[in-house]
Amino acid sequence: MVYLEHEYEPGVDNNQLYSLVKDEEEGNGFIWLNPLWNNNTYALASWPDFVEAHNVTTLSDLAALYRDKEGKITTFVDFEWSVRPDGYPAMAEHYDFVIDEGSILTGTPGASLLGLENRQCEVAMVFGTDAAIAKNGWHVYADDKSFFPPYDLTPYVRAEVLSTYPQIEGILNELVATFPGGGASATPEIVSEGQKAWQELNAKVDIDKMEPDEVAHAYLIAHGLITG
Repeated sequence: MVYLEHEYEPGVDNNQLYSLVKDEEEGNGFIWLNPLWNNNTYALASWPDFVEAHNVTTLSDLAALYRDKEGKITTFVDFEWSVRPDGYPAMAEHYDFVIDEGSILTGTPGASLLGLENRQCEVAMVFGTDAAIAKNGWHVYADDKSFFPPYDLTPYVRAEVLSTYPQIEGILNELVATFPGGGASATPEIVSEGQKAWQELNAKVDIDKMEPDEVAHAYLIAHGLITG
C-alpha cells in the first residue's frame, strides 16, 4: 500500500491487506488472483544463545532489552529499511525503543545475514523466507504487537489480458494451491508453513547453488503441474 501512496498503518493482517490491494488494483486494471501466504516480510533475528542469555522471544521483549541497555545492542539492518516509512523509524516508535547510533550497522540487501552469520552483530534484519533462518537455526522475534506489514506473493494479471486468455487464472491458481493454504484464508499456522516452504526452496538456490529455473522446474514436476 505504501507504493500505492497510502500511509502505512500497523496492524493490518494478511487477509485484510490482500483485500485492500486487490480492490485498489482492480481500479488500475489489474486482477489479483489467489495469494501464496509466504509472508516474506521484514523481521529481526538473533542466534539462540543471545535469546537464551537475555530471555527475549518477542519484539516487546527485545524492545525492553534495548531500553535497558540504552540502545547499545549491535544491530544490522538494510539501509533502505533503516529509513523507509514502514521500517525502523516506525517500528522504534511502535515498540518504544531506540538503537544507539554507534550500535546500528546498515548495508545492502543480504549484508545483515552475513553480519549475523559471522557474529558481527547481535540482532539482524531478515526476511521471512530467508534460507539462512532455517540453515542457522536463528530465532525470529515474534511480532507480538503486529507492526510488520504482510508481504505475500500474489500473481496478478492485466484485466484485458485475462479477458482474452481466461485460462490463465485457473493455471496460476492451480500453482498457488500446491503451497500451504493456497486458495484459503490466511491463518498464523498457514503463514508459518508457507514461510518454511519458501525457505526450503530458497535454500536450494542460496545454499545448494542450484539455478532458480532448475528449482522451479523440479517443483512443477513434483507437484504434477508439468511432465518431463
